[in-house]
Amino acid sequence: VISLQSQVKRLARAPAKRKKVQLDYQIAKIEDVSYAGVVRLQYRIRVSEKLTEAELRDICNIVIAQQKKVRPHNAITFFFYLPGSDTDRHFTAGQADWAPNGKWEDAGTVKTGDYSRHQLLVKVGSALGQVPEAEVVTSMPVSKRMKIFHDLVEAQDKGVGDEKAYDVIAKKYGIDVSTARKVGVEGAMKGWPMP
Repeated sequence: VISLQSQVKRLARAPAKRKKVQLDYQIAKIEDVSYAGVVRLQYRIRVSEKLTEAELRDICNIVIAQQKKVRPHNAITFFFYLPGSDTDRHFTAGQADWAPNGKWEDAGTVKTGDYSRHQLLVKVGSALGQVPEAEVVTSMPVSKRMKIFHDLVEAQDKGVGDEKAYDVIAKKYGIDVSTARKVGVEGAMKGWPMP
């Protein structure tokens, strides 16, 4: 018979095992936004699905370790994007800063390559917040909603007028105006491609 105390002691001595997960991501763009000898980099990374804070942190740590070998820096910011979102717009899956005190604006307070005050701060979600589930039109495929959004923005850009564009698109696709509005909100918040 094994006592509860001996089980607790054995578990306390055992190394913590973390489940290894293959993270599916692609670096879409690396931008150098350095100034006056302060090396600042922006990574725009596409992920295959919504990830947890820990998973985004793991991706950041992989990139940080590689970047330290290639080029010393003062700060790195990461923008994460869900599939179908435009990587030249606002982030849709998360954002992180690797910088002194975890603050991008403190990049100039340390020597390039000195990471002693660096922290990694990670936020999950979109820059514009999350689309409330009640506002997502789940009765039609995402590809169709993306096409509607594209056409809606195109109509607005052509000068139809923002309000009139909803009527035009609703008629074109045989949907009601409230559905066109929901698709417009979803597309903007998720950063879908525009014309």
